[in-house]
Amino acid sequence: MDDVSIVAFAKRAEAYRLLRYMMFENPIDAEQLAVNVDIPELRKVNWAGSGAIGFSNPNGNTYIVYNRGTKYTTTVRPSHISDDQIVYVSHLAASTTLWLRLQESCRILEELSSDVYATFGMKKILDSVAYFYSPRSTPKERPLARYREALANLGEPSTLASNDAIRSWVSKCWSVIELYGSCLLAGDEVKYVLTTLALFELSPFPLTSLFEMNLEWLQQNFGITLGDKPVGMAFPDVNVRFYLEHPIVRPDLAVVWGTGTARVLQKHAEQFRDEAKLKFSIEQFHFNLYLALLYYRCALDAYNVVLSLSKVNLVTGERALQRIEEARTEVALCEEHRVVIMASLSAVVLGQLALPNIASVEEFQNWVAGWANHSSLKAELKIRQAYDAELLMPKFLRDLALGLVAYISGETKAGLAKMLSIMQELEKHINEAVLLGDPNYLSTTYGLMAGICAKNGMESERAEYSRRAEASYYKKLVNLK
Repeated sequence: MDDVSIVAFAKRAEAYRLLRYMMFENPIDAEQLAVNVDIPELRKVNWAGSGAIGFSNPNGNTYIVYNRGTKYTTTVRPSHISDDQIVYVSHLAASTTLWLRLQESCRILEELSSDVYATFGMKKILDSVAYFYSPRSTPKERPLARYREALANLGEPSTLASNDAIRSWVSKCWSVIELYGSCLLAGDEVKYVLTTLALFELSPFPLTSLFEMNLEWLQQNFGITLGDKPVGMAFPDVNVRFYLEHPIVRPDLAVVWGTGTARVLQKHAEQFRDEAKLKFSIEQFHFNLYLALLYYRCALDAYNVVLSLSKVNLVTGERALQRIEEARTEVALCEEHRVVIMASLSAVVLGQLALPNIASVEEFQNWVAGWANHSSLKAELKIRQAYDAELLMPKFLRDLALGLVAYISGETKAGLAKMLSIMQELEKHINEAVLLGDPNYLSTTYGLMAGICAKNGMESERAEYSRRAEASYYKKLVNLK
Protein backbone atom coordinates (compact mmCIF):
# COMPACT_ATOMS: atom_id res chain seq x y z
CA MET A 1 0.00 0.00 0.00
CA ASP A 2 1.31 3.49 -0.85
CA ASP A 3 0.25 7.10 -0.30
CA VAL A 4 -1.62 7.24 -3.61
CA SER A 5 -3.68 4.18 -2.65
CA ILE A 6 -4.68 5.79 0.65
CA VAL A 7 -5.86 8.93 -1.16
CA ALA A 8 -7.77 6.74 -3.66
CA PHE A 9 -9.45 4.78 -0.86
CA ALA A 10 -10.50 8.07 0.75
CA LYS A 11 -11.94 9.32 -2.55
CA ARG A 12 -13.83 6.04 -2.98
CA ALA A 13 -15.31 6.45 0.51
CA GLU A 14 -16.36 10.00 -0.39
CA ALA A 15 -18.11 8.70 -3.52
CA TYR A 16 -19.89 6.00 -1.52
CA ARG A 17 -21.14 8.49 1.06
CA LEU A 18 -22.71 10.44 -1.79
CA LEU A 19 -24.03 7.26 -3.40
CA ARG A 20 -25.77 6.14 -0.22
CA TYR A 21 -27.46 9.51 0.07
CA MET A 22 -28.60 9.26 -3.54
CA MET A 23 -29.70 5.63 -3.38
CA PHE A 24 -31.40 5.19 0.01
CA GLU A 25 -34.64 6.12 -1.78
CA ASN A 26 -33.77 7.09 -5.35
CA PRO A 27 -31.47 9.71 -6.91
CA ILE A 28 -34.26 11.97 -8.20
CA ASP A 29 -35.83 12.36 -4.76
CA ALA A 30 -32.33 12.83 -3.31
CA GLU A 31 -31.77 15.73 -5.70
CA GLN A 32 -34.99 17.31 -4.42
CA LEU A 33 -33.97 16.82 -0.79
CA ALA A 34 -30.61 18.43 -1.49
CA VAL A 35 -32.30 21.44 -3.07
CA ASN A 36 -34.63 21.80 -0.07
CA VAL A 37 -31.75 21.64 2.44
CA ASP A 38 -29.84 24.38 0.62
CA ILE A 39 -32.76 26.84 0.79
CA PRO A 40 -31.54 30.16 2.30
CA GLU A 41 -34.44 30.29 4.79
CA LEU A 42 -33.12 27.15 6.44
CA ARG A 43 -29.80 28.81 7.20
CA LYS A 44 -31.62 31.39 9.31
CA VAL A 45 -33.47 28.86 11.46
CA ASN A 46 -32.57 28.61 15.13
CA TRP A 47 -32.65 24.82 15.41
CA ALA A 48 -32.13 25.07 19.17
CA GLY A 49 -35.57 26.63 19.45
CA SER A 50 -39.02 25.36 18.44
CA GLY A 51 -40.94 25.71 15.20
CA ALA A 52 -41.46 24.20 11.77
CA ILE A 53 -40.50 24.65 8.12
CA GLY A 54 -43.30 24.07 5.64
CA PHE A 55 -42.40 23.04 2.09
CA SER A 56 -45.08 23.75 -0.50
CA ASN A 57 -45.02 20.80 -2.90
CA PRO A 58 -47.31 19.94 -5.83
CA ASN A 59 -48.78 17.03 -3.84
CA GLY A 60 -49.25 18.96 -0.59
CA ASN A 61 -47.13 20.38 2.21
CA THR A 62 -44.26 18.67 3.99
CA TYR A 63 -43.06 19.93 7.36
CA ILE A 64 -39.75 19.74 9.22
CA VAL A 65 -40.70 20.13 12.88
CA TYR A 66 -37.87 21.02 15.26
CA ASN A 67 -37.74 21.36 19.03
CA ARG A 68 -34.48 22.18 20.84
CA GLY A 69 -32.26 20.26 18.46
CA THR A 70 -34.56 17.31 17.67
CA LYS A 71 -36.27 17.13 14.27
CA TYR A 72 -38.82 15.03 12.40
CA THR A 73 -40.70 15.27 9.11
CA THR A 74 -44.44 14.96 8.57
CA THR A 75 -47.05 15.68 5.91
CA VAL A 76 -49.60 16.74 8.56
CA ARG A 77 -49.52 20.30 9.85
CA PRO A 78 -48.22 20.12 13.44
CA SER A 79 -51.16 21.25 15.58
CA HIS A 80 -49.00 22.22 18.57
CA ILE A 81 -47.04 24.77 16.49
CA SER A 82 -48.61 28.24 16.08
CA ASP A 83 -48.82 29.92 12.67
CA ASP A 84 -46.12 32.46 13.50
CA GLN A 85 -43.68 29.61 14.28
CA ILE A 86 -43.99 28.07 10.81
CA VAL A 87 -41.89 29.37 7.93
CA TYR A 88 -43.28 28.34 4.54
CA VAL A 89 -40.87 27.76 1.66
CA SER A 90 -41.90 27.44 -1.97
CA HIS A 91 -41.22 24.23 -3.85
CA LEU A 92 -37.94 24.32 -5.76
CA ALA A 93 -37.33 22.16 -8.79
CA ALA A 94 -34.74 19.41 -8.39
CA SER A 95 -31.48 19.76 -10.29
CA THR A 96 -28.75 17.31 -11.31
CA THR A 97 -26.20 18.69 -8.86
CA LEU A 98 -25.63 15.41 -7.05
CA TRP A 99 -25.28 13.46 -10.29
CA LEU A 100 -22.65 15.86 -11.59
CA ARG A 101 -20.87 15.78 -8.25
CA LEU A 102 -20.81 11.98 -8.29
CA GLN A 103 -19.42 11.83 -11.81
CA GLU A 104 -16.66 14.28 -10.92
CA SER A 105 -15.77 12.33 -7.78
CA CYS A 106 -15.52 9.09 -9.76
CA ARG A 107 -13.46 10.79 -12.48
CA ILE A 108 -10.93 11.91 -9.88
CA LEU A 109 -10.89 8.43 -8.35
CA GLU A 110 -10.14 6.83 -11.71
CA GLU A 111 -7.29 9.29 -12.27
CA LEU A 112 -5.86 8.52 -8.83
CA SER A 113 -6.06 4.75 -9.22
CA SER A 114 -7.65 2.87 -12.09
CA ASP A 115 -7.19 -0.32 -10.03
CA VAL A 116 -9.29 0.97 -7.12
CA TYR A 117 -11.86 2.33 -9.59
CA ALA A 118 -12.13 -1.08 -11.27
CA THR A 119 -11.97 -3.16 -8.08
CA PHE A 120 -15.00 -1.42 -6.61
CA GLY A 121 -16.93 -1.52 -9.89
CA MET A 122 -17.45 2.23 -10.10
CA LYS A 123 -18.22 2.16 -13.85
CA LYS A 124 -21.06 -0.29 -13.30
CA ILE A 125 -22.40 1.79 -10.42
CA LEU A 126 -22.33 4.98 -12.50
CA ASP A 127 -24.20 3.23 -15.31
CA SER A 128 -26.84 2.11 -12.82
CA VAL A 129 -27.31 5.58 -11.34
CA ALA A 130 -27.46 7.07 -14.84
CA TYR A 131 -30.66 5.08 -15.43
CA PHE A 132 -32.58 7.40 -13.10
CA TYR A 133 -31.63 10.40 -15.21
CA SER A 134 -32.64 8.71 -18.47
CA PRO A 135 -36.01 8.79 -20.32
CA ARG A 136 -36.53 5.12 -19.37
CA SER A 137 -36.99 6.07 -15.72
CA THR A 138 -40.43 7.47 -14.89
CA PRO A 139 -42.03 8.04 -11.47
CA LYS A 140 -44.54 5.29 -12.24
CA GLU A 141 -41.97 2.66 -13.20
CA ARG A 142 -39.07 3.68 -10.98
CA PRO A 143 -39.83 1.81 -7.71
CA LEU A 144 -40.14 -1.58 -9.42
CA ALA A 145 -38.16 -1.07 -12.59
CA ARG A 146 -35.11 -3.34 -12.44
CA TYR A 147 -35.31 -5.99 -9.72
CA ARG A 148 -36.63 -8.62 -12.15
CA GLU A 149 -33.66 -8.18 -14.44
CA ALA A 150 -31.29 -8.28 -11.45
CA LEU A 151 -32.74 -11.60 -10.24
CA ALA A 152 -33.28 -13.18 -13.66
CA ASN A 153 -30.20 -15.38 -13.30
CA LEU A 154 -31.79 -17.19 -10.35
CA GLY A 155 -34.26 -19.02 -12.56
CA GLU A 156 -37.78 -18.69 -13.96
CA PRO A 157 -40.32 -18.56 -11.07
CA SER A 158 -43.15 -20.00 -13.20
CA THR A 159 -41.23 -23.29 -13.59
CA LEU A 160 -40.97 -23.90 -9.83
CA ALA A 161 -43.41 -26.66 -8.91
CA SER A 162 -42.58 -27.63 -5.31
CA ASN A 163 -42.39 -25.84 -1.97
CA ASP A 164 -38.72 -26.71 -1.58
CA ALA A 165 -37.87 -25.33 -5.02
CA ILE A 166 -39.76 -22.09 -4.33
CA ARG A 167 -38.23 -21.74 -0.87
CA SER A 168 -34.76 -22.17 -2.33
CA TRP A 169 -35.52 -19.54 -4.97
CA VAL A 170 -36.85 -17.11 -2.32
CA SER A 171 -33.69 -17.62 -0.27
CA LYS A 172 -31.52 -16.78 -3.27
CA CYS A 173 -33.58 -13.68 -4.04
CA TRP A 174 -32.41 -12.12 -0.78
CA SER A 175 -29.19 -11.39 -2.68
CA VAL A 176 -30.99 -8.26 -3.89
CA ILE A 177 -29.89 -6.69 -0.59
CA GLU A 178 -26.29 -6.95 -1.84
CA LEU A 179 -27.20 -4.96 -4.94
CA TYR A 180 -28.64 -2.27 -2.71
CA GLY A 181 -25.59 -2.38 -0.42
CA SER A 182 -23.26 -1.89 -3.38
CA CYS A 183 -25.48 0.95 -4.72
CA LEU A 184 -26.44 -0.92 -7.90
CA LEU A 185 -30.14 -0.74 -7.01
CA ALA A 186 -31.90 2.00 -5.07
CA GLY A 187 -33.96 1.50 -1.94
CA ASP A 188 -37.20 2.17 -3.80
CA GLU A 189 -36.35 -0.64 -6.20
CA VAL A 190 -35.81 -3.33 -3.57
CA LYS A 191 -38.06 -2.26 -0.67
CA TYR A 192 -41.18 -4.07 -1.86
CA VAL A 193 -39.21 -7.12 -3.01
CA LEU A 194 -37.62 -7.64 0.42
CA THR A 195 -40.92 -7.11 2.22
CA THR A 196 -42.58 -9.74 0.02
CA LEU A 197 -39.71 -12.21 0.47
CA ALA A 198 -40.05 -11.85 4.24
CA LEU A 199 -43.81 -12.41 3.94
CA PHE A 200 -43.18 -15.58 1.89
CA GLU A 201 -40.78 -16.97 4.51
CA LEU A 202 -43.47 -16.66 7.19
CA SER A 203 -46.30 -17.94 4.99
CA PRO A 204 -48.87 -20.10 6.82
CA PHE A 205 -49.75 -21.57 3.41
CA PRO A 206 -47.65 -23.73 1.08
CA LEU A 207 -45.57 -21.43 -1.11
CA THR A 208 -47.08 -23.13 -4.12
CA SER A 209 -50.42 -21.61 -3.03
CA LEU A 210 -48.95 -18.10 -3.15
CA PHE A 211 -47.69 -18.71 -6.67
CA GLU A 212 -51.11 -20.09 -7.63
CA MET A 213 -52.71 -16.85 -6.34
CA ASN A 214 -50.57 -14.94 -8.83
CA LEU A 215 -51.39 -17.22 -11.75
CA GLU A 216 -55.12 -17.15 -10.99
CA TRP A 217 -55.13 -13.36 -10.90
CA LEU A 218 -53.28 -13.16 -14.23
CA GLN A 219 -55.65 -15.61 -15.90
CA GLN A 220 -58.72 -13.82 -14.52
CA ASN A 221 -57.49 -10.50 -15.88
CA PHE A 222 -55.73 -11.55 -19.11
CA GLY A 223 -57.20 -14.93 -19.93
CA ILE A 224 -55.58 -18.34 -20.09
CA THR A 225 -53.67 -17.48 -23.22
CA LEU A 226 -52.23 -14.29 -24.63
CA GLY A 227 -51.97 -14.60 -28.38
CA ASP A 228 -50.87 -18.18 -28.97
CA LYS A 229 -48.98 -18.51 -25.68
CA PRO A 230 -50.32 -19.52 -22.25
CA VAL A 231 -50.36 -16.75 -19.65
CA GLY A 232 -47.55 -17.33 -17.16
CA MET A 233 -46.15 -15.65 -14.08
CA ALA A 234 -42.93 -13.82 -14.88
CA PHE A 235 -42.42 -12.84 -11.24
CA PRO A 236 -44.70 -13.05 -8.18
CA ASP A 237 -46.46 -9.85 -7.17
CA VAL A 238 -44.26 -7.87 -4.77
CA ASN A 239 -47.14 -6.06 -3.09
CA VAL A 240 -47.85 -7.69 0.29
CA ARG A 241 -51.39 -6.28 0.19
CA PHE A 242 -52.16 -8.66 -2.70
CA TYR A 243 -51.57 -11.66 -0.42
CA LEU A 244 -53.02 -10.31 2.83
CA GLU A 245 -56.22 -9.12 1.12
CA HIS A 246 -56.75 -12.42 -0.70
CA PRO A 247 -60.14 -14.00 0.15
CA ILE A 248 -58.59 -17.23 1.49
CA VAL A 249 -56.69 -15.27 4.16
CA ARG A 250 -58.90 -14.73 7.20
CA PRO A 251 -58.78 -11.23 8.79
CA ASP A 252 -57.08 -12.39 11.99
CA LEU A 253 -54.51 -14.41 10.04
CA ALA A 254 -53.80 -11.48 7.72
CA VAL A 255 -53.00 -9.26 10.69
CA VAL A 256 -50.81 -11.81 12.46
CA TRP A 257 -48.99 -12.78 9.25
CA GLY A 258 -48.43 -9.18 8.17
CA THR A 259 -47.28 -7.88 11.55
CA GLY A 260 -45.07 -10.95 11.99
CA THR A 261 -43.36 -10.04 8.74
CA ALA A 262 -42.94 -6.43 9.86
CA ARG A 263 -41.44 -7.56 13.17
CA VAL A 264 -38.81 -9.70 11.44
CA LEU A 265 -37.83 -6.79 9.20
CA GLN A 266 -37.77 -4.39 12.15
CA LYS A 267 -35.54 -6.79 14.08
CA HIS A 268 -33.07 -6.84 11.17
CA ALA A 269 -33.11 -3.04 11.17
CA GLU A 270 -32.43 -2.85 14.90
CA GLN A 271 -29.58 -5.33 14.59
CA PHE A 272 -27.82 -3.33 11.87
CA ARG A 273 -28.48 -0.09 13.79
CA ASP A 274 -26.97 -1.43 17.03
CA GLU A 275 -23.97 -2.95 15.25
CA ALA A 276 -23.31 0.37 13.49
CA LYS A 277 -22.84 2.15 16.81
CA LEU A 278 -20.00 -0.18 17.82
CA LYS A 279 -17.96 0.07 14.61
CA PHE A 280 -14.45 1.55 14.65
CA SER A 281 -14.79 2.69 11.05
CA ILE A 282 -16.84 5.64 9.76
CA GLU A 283 -17.47 3.75 6.53
CA GLN A 284 -18.79 0.65 8.31
CA PHE A 285 -20.90 2.83 10.60
CA HIS A 286 -22.64 4.42 7.62
CA PHE A 287 -22.92 1.14 5.71
CA ASN A 288 -24.74 -0.51 8.61
CA LEU A 289 -27.06 2.48 8.97
CA TYR A 290 -27.74 2.31 5.22
CA LEU A 291 -28.87 -1.30 5.57
CA ALA A 292 -30.86 -0.52 8.73
CA LEU A 293 -32.67 2.25 6.87
CA LEU A 294 -33.85 -0.15 4.17
CA TYR A 295 -35.15 -2.66 6.70
CA TYR A 296 -36.98 0.07 8.64
CA ARG A 297 -38.61 1.18 5.38
CA CYS A 298 -39.64 -2.42 4.65
CA ALA A 299 -41.07 -2.83 8.16
CA LEU A 300 -43.01 0.41 7.75
CA ASP A 301 -44.46 -0.84 4.48
CA ALA A 302 -45.66 -4.07 6.11
CA TYR A 303 -47.10 -2.34 9.19
CA ASN A 304 -48.91 0.31 7.13
CA VAL A 305 -50.42 -2.28 4.80
CA VAL A 306 -51.78 -4.23 7.79
CA LEU A 307 -53.28 -1.13 9.38
CA SER A 308 -54.98 -0.16 6.11
CA LEU A 309 -56.38 -3.60 5.17
CA SER A 310 -60.04 -3.56 4.20
CA LYS A 311 -60.61 -6.57 6.47
CA VAL A 312 -58.90 -5.09 9.54
CA ASN A 313 -62.28 -4.05 11.02
CA LEU A 314 -63.40 -7.70 10.87
CA VAL A 315 -60.68 -8.87 13.26
CA THR A 316 -62.09 -10.51 16.39
CA GLY A 317 -59.28 -12.52 18.01
CA GLU A 318 -57.45 -11.10 21.02
CA ARG A 319 -54.02 -11.85 19.56
CA ALA A 320 -54.74 -10.07 16.29
CA LEU A 321 -56.38 -7.10 18.03
CA GLN A 322 -53.32 -6.73 20.23
CA ARG A 323 -51.08 -6.88 17.17
CA ILE A 324 -53.03 -4.00 15.61
CA GLU A 325 -52.50 -1.81 18.67
CA GLU A 326 -48.81 -2.70 18.81
CA ALA A 327 -48.43 -1.98 15.09
CA ARG A 328 -49.53 1.63 15.59
CA THR A 329 -46.75 2.12 18.15
CA GLU A 330 -44.15 0.34 16.03
CA VAL A 331 -45.00 2.47 12.99
CA ALA A 332 -44.08 5.57 14.97
CA LEU A 333 -40.80 4.01 16.14
CA CYS A 334 -39.82 2.83 12.67
CA GLU A 335 -40.68 6.21 11.17
CA GLU A 336 -38.58 7.97 13.80
CA HIS A 337 -35.57 5.80 13.01
CA ARG A 338 -36.10 6.22 9.28
CA VAL A 339 -35.95 10.00 9.61
CA VAL A 340 -33.00 9.90 12.03
CA ILE A 341 -30.89 7.63 9.80
CA MET A 342 -31.67 9.67 6.69
CA ALA A 343 -30.46 12.77 8.54
CA SER A 344 -27.29 10.98 9.64
CA LEU A 345 -26.45 9.83 6.11
CA SER A 346 -27.25 13.33 4.83
CA ALA A 347 -24.99 15.12 7.34
CA VAL A 348 -21.78 13.78 5.73
CA VAL A 349 -22.94 14.78 2.25
CA LEU A 350 -24.78 18.07 2.61
CA GLY A 351 -23.14 19.48 5.74
CA GLN A 352 -26.30 21.37 6.67
CA LEU A 353 -28.79 21.73 9.52
CA ALA A 354 -26.11 22.15 12.20
CA LEU A 355 -25.29 18.44 12.31
CA PRO A 356 -21.73 17.21 12.88
CA ASN A 357 -19.92 15.98 9.77
CA ILE A 358 -17.93 13.01 11.07
CA ALA A 359 -16.36 12.47 7.64
CA SER A 360 -14.21 15.54 8.36
CA VAL A 361 -11.96 15.41 11.43
CA GLU A 362 -11.65 19.19 11.52
CA GLU A 363 -15.38 19.85 11.22
CA PHE A 364 -16.16 17.25 13.88
CA GLN A 365 -13.63 18.66 16.34
CA ASN A 366 -14.88 22.20 15.69
CA TRP A 367 -18.46 21.06 16.34
CA VAL A 368 -17.44 19.51 19.67
CA ALA A 369 -15.33 22.52 20.70
CA GLY A 370 -18.14 24.91 19.75
CA TRP A 371 -20.55 23.24 22.14
CA ALA A 372 -17.91 22.74 24.87
CA ASN A 373 -16.84 26.39 24.82
CA HIS A 374 -20.48 27.36 25.24
CA SER A 375 -21.24 24.91 28.06
CA SER A 376 -19.52 21.65 28.97
CA LEU A 377 -22.77 20.26 30.38
CA LYS A 378 -24.72 21.11 27.22
CA ALA A 379 -21.87 19.74 25.12
CA GLU A 380 -21.95 16.40 26.91
CA LEU A 381 -25.72 16.19 26.58
CA LYS A 382 -25.52 17.10 22.88
CA ILE A 383 -22.82 14.48 22.22
CA ARG A 384 -24.76 11.75 24.00
CA GLN A 385 -27.90 12.73 22.12
CA ALA A 386 -26.00 12.64 18.83
CA TYR A 387 -24.87 9.09 19.64
CA ASP A 388 -27.92 7.59 21.37
CA ALA A 389 -30.89 9.26 19.70
CA GLU A 390 -29.68 10.83 16.47
CA LEU A 391 -27.26 8.08 15.32
CA LEU A 392 -24.82 10.71 14.08
CA MET A 393 -21.65 9.01 15.32
CA PRO A 394 -20.35 5.61 16.48
CA LYS A 395 -19.34 4.96 20.09
CA PHE A 396 -15.62 5.57 19.56
CA LEU A 397 -16.30 9.11 18.32
CA ARG A 398 -18.71 9.75 21.16
CA ASP A 399 -16.00 8.82 23.66
CA LEU A 400 -13.39 10.83 21.79
CA ALA A 401 -15.69 13.86 21.85
CA LEU A 402 -16.36 13.43 25.58
CA GLY A 403 -12.61 13.32 26.18
CA LEU A 404 -12.18 16.61 24.32
CA VAL A 405 -15.01 18.18 26.32
CA ALA A 406 -13.39 17.02 29.57
CA TYR A 407 -10.16 18.78 28.58
CA ILE A 408 -11.91 22.00 27.54
CA SER A 409 -13.82 22.05 30.84
CA GLY A 410 -10.57 21.89 32.81
CA GLU A 411 -10.21 18.13 33.40
CA THR A 412 -7.01 17.86 31.38
CA LYS A 413 -5.69 14.51 32.62
CA ALA A 414 -9.10 12.83 32.51
CA GLY A 415 -9.67 14.12 29.00
CA LEU A 416 -6.27 12.95 27.78
CA ALA A 417 -6.75 9.52 29.37
CA LYS A 418 -10.09 9.08 27.62
CA MET A 419 -8.71 10.16 24.26
CA LEU A 420 -5.65 7.89 24.64
CA SER A 421 -7.87 4.91 25.42
CA ILE A 422 -9.84 5.49 22.21
CA MET A 423 -6.70 5.98 20.12
CA GLN A 424 -5.24 2.70 21.40
CA GLU A 425 -8.41 0.91 20.30
CA LEU A 426 -8.40 2.72 16.97
CA GLU A 427 -4.84 1.58 16.31
CA LYS A 428 -6.08 -2.03 16.44
CA HIS A 429 -8.49 -1.28 13.58
CA ILE A 430 -6.31 1.12 11.61
CA ASN A 431 -5.65 -1.12 8.59
CA GLU A 432 -9.37 -1.71 8.15
CA ALA A 433 -10.10 2.01 8.49
CA VAL A 434 -7.47 2.94 5.89
CA LEU A 435 -8.70 0.37 3.37
CA LEU A 436 -12.22 1.71 3.78
CA GLY A 437 -11.04 5.28 3.23
CA ASP A 438 -11.77 6.66 6.70
CA PRO A 439 -10.56 10.13 7.72
CA ASN A 440 -7.32 10.06 9.76
CA TYR A 441 -8.65 10.58 13.27
CA LEU A 442 -5.57 8.85 14.69
CA SER A 443 -2.79 11.26 13.67
CA THR A 444 -5.00 14.33 14.08
CA THR A 445 -6.05 13.38 17.60
CA TYR A 446 -2.51 12.56 18.68
CA GLY A 447 -1.50 15.98 17.35
CA LEU A 448 -4.30 17.58 19.36
CA MET A 449 -3.19 15.71 22.48
CA ALA A 450 0.42 16.84 21.96
CA GLY A 451 -0.79 20.44 21.80
CA ILE A 452 -2.77 20.01 25.01
CA CYS A 453 0.29 18.62 26.80
CA ALA A 454 2.47 21.47 25.53
CA LYS A 455 0.05 24.03 27.00
CA ASN A 456 0.07 22.25 30.33
CA GLY A 457 3.82 21.66 30.73
CA MET A 458 3.56 17.89 30.24
CA GLU A 459 6.78 17.58 28.23
CA SER A 460 7.29 13.80 28.22
CA GLU A 461 3.68 13.20 27.18
CA ARG A 462 3.96 15.94 24.55
CA ALA A 463 7.00 14.28 23.03
CA GLU A 464 5.29 10.86 22.91
CA TYR A 465 2.07 12.14 21.35
CA SER A 466 4.03 14.26 18.86
CA ARG A 467 5.87 11.11 17.80
CA ARG A 468 2.59 9.29 17.28
CA ALA A 469 1.18 12.21 15.30
CA GLU A 470 4.01 11.99 12.77
CA ALA A 471 3.38 10.45 9.36
CA SER A 472 6.10 7.85 9.97
CA TYR A 473 4.20 6.39 12.94
CA TYR A 474 0.98 6.19 10.93
CA LYS A 475 2.76 4.62 7.94
CA LYS A 476 4.34 2.00 10.17
CA LEU A 477 0.95 1.03 11.59
CA VAL A 478 -0.59 0.56 8.15
CA ASN A 479 2.52 -0.95 6.52
CA LEU A 480 2.87 1.90 4.04
CA LYS A 481 5.66 1.71 1.50
